[in-house]
Amino acid sequence: MPENDEPAGNIRMGQREKPMSDEEFLRHVAAIERRRRRKVFRIGCGIVLLLILLVIVAALIHGLYWKHALRAEIARLRADGQPVTWTDVLAARESIPDDENSALIFRNACTLMPDGDGVIRLAEGPLGRMPSDDARRLIAAWVAARGEALAKVHEAAALERGSWPIAWIDNPRDVDPGDVDDAHLLSDVCRIEALQRAVDGDVPGAVRSLVACRRLAAALGNEPVYWMSLHRTAVSYRTVDGIESVLGLRELAPEMLRRLRDELAVEERRDCFQRPFLGERASSLWLFTCPRRELADVLGPSGGSEYEGIFRVYTRVPGLRDRDGVFFLRVVNQYVDAAALPERQMLATCRTIESGPELAALRQGYWHLGAWYCVPAGSRMVEGGLVGRVNLRVARAALAVEEYRLARGQWPASVDELVPDFLDSVPEDPFAVSGPLSLKRTADGLRVLSFGQDGLDNGGTMEHEAAEQAGGRWRAAGFDIVFRLLDPDKRAAPPIGFAEEVADALGLVPPRRPAPGAGVREMIAAFVEGGLNDFECDRLIELGLTRKEMVGLGYSDEELRYWPAEDGDGDDNEREPQMDADERRQNDND
Repeated sequence: MPENDEPAGNIRMGQREKPMSDEEFLRHVAAIERRRRRKVFRIGCGIVLLLILLVIVAALIHGLYWKHALRAEIARLRADGQPVTWTDVLAARESIPDDENSALIFRNACTLMPDGDGVIRLAEGPLGRMPSDDARRLIAAWVAARGEALAKVHEAAALERGSWPIAWIDNPRDVDPGDVDDAHLLSDVCRIEALQRAVDGDVPGAVRSLVACRRLAAALGNEPVYWMSLHRTAVSYRTVDGIESVLGLRELAPEMLRRLRDELAVEERRDCFQRPFLGERASSLWLFTCPRRELADVLGPSGGSEYEGIFRVYTRVPGLRDRDGVFFLRVVNQYVDAAALPERQMLATCRTIESGPELAALRQGYWHLGAWYCVPAGSRMVEGGLVGRVNLRVARAALAVEEYRLARGQWPASVDELVPDFLDSVPEDPFAVSGPLSLKRTADGLRVLSFGQDGLDNGGTMEHEAAEQAGGRWRAAGFDIVFRLLDPDKRAAPPIGFAEEVADALGLVPPRRPAPGAGVREMIAAFVEGGLNDFECDRLIELGLTRKEMVGLGYSDEELRYWPAEDGDGDDNEREPQMDADERRQNDND
């Protein structure tokens, strides 16, 4: 051992006490490598920790920046006097006392209606065709069975205001719709009652039922949510269909035409564009501003989102929700501004927004995940609102055309002739490049029309006619928005026969439909094709047929084994075992 006690293997310049063995040299090199690795590791850990710290600081700055930006955007909207949050929107809802709210009575009427809507299909025969005696009996019995509900309907229609009792439970996405779907069937009951009264010659009663149907639409309120706007538009469609059917059977006095025209004008003036956008903006903005624990209820398993896991990570990164909230507001604010434009510019502006850079970034998916989840389809919302409004406008113009014919003895050549005696202004067609609604003379009367969504003059072709021309395929182009008016001598045409009406109600078309002159038995046989199952029995029962009548048509007890027992025949609704699932699915497809 050297005197300075240095370990063996220590090497100094110019001296070596003892030569290193290979084993010692390898250990020496390994120690140097370990020290180097530890040093590199410590430096790497320091760099990683520094980077993590920088990322955390950047995330906090990012979160604070976008949180401030979102608050500034909300403050700017509030300064403009717009409702922004869901609380703002709910505060702007009309408050109606219960004793003045027609919607509460309409909803009560919904609960009084029995099941079954088959007679609706039976009553929807060709325009201007009187129903057969058998069909009239079934329709009258169907309406009479709903007499208690209809009494409530007419009681509600006498009130001026209504707001359907929908309620938001915990958040804008958790809603109790108040059985609003039942309003659709109730509007059908009003429409069929109007048709029945027109058939019986009670024209004032028919007008009263149509007014009640329109006021049912108004009772759905002008709620700040798009789906409620769709419900109201659907009920308005039924009102227009009812007016067209009644005019196909009877002439209405000028004062009745004016009353219906005024009712449609009220419905046409409602805000079906900007208000739904404001509601959609407020309800979705809640997702960007609510606490994360509340958001979990919407995006968790109950929400059913396929992106649930991604959303859970997304909501925990500071600033991402706020950033997308700002992006969302910038896009939807453009839609809100577009909804205030004139009708012809409205739809084109929304389509321009959707082809712009903001929504191009949105289509990248994950980069703006929250906004992608919430931004509404603005052009579709506007287009749906325009179609509903134009449908009312076409019907209102048609009522003026009918009043013109009563006063002048002939159809007008254009809608310009309706001003100023029958309309205050020329009704514009927002789907046309320019110009008003059009009139088209036909072999049986006149059609008042708008060019519709494709913006083309399709010669007054209706949607179902376009579908027939396309081989039964429904399509969104090639048809106009049309209201049909019949010549006086074409109204209240003789019935085509109950068998043909049954075939129409069952949807029988060639080659399944028997030749004209066939009886009800043949029509039903063509419908069931090989035997009655419980599904087909339900369809026939909804149509108004009874077991006794089916026996009278020649059906045996064995063929009627799936027919439910009627009063006096044993247990109610007792049936034989159901058909197997494959056979039922085949019948459902048919």
